[in-house]
Amino acid sequence: MDFNFENELDGKVALVTGGSKEAGKAIANRLLKAGATMLISSLRITG
Repeated sequence: MDFNFENELDGKVALVTGGSKEAGKAIANRLLKAGATMLISSLRITG
């Protein structure tokens, strides 16, 4: 099932945490396609 949300979020700001992982990336891409201004954060601790 695919929905068309194009331009539905124009003028809105979205914050996506975990943006480097698969689910976060997918959500961020969908929000971008809907017209949102994005802030994507990710935290990877190595060592």
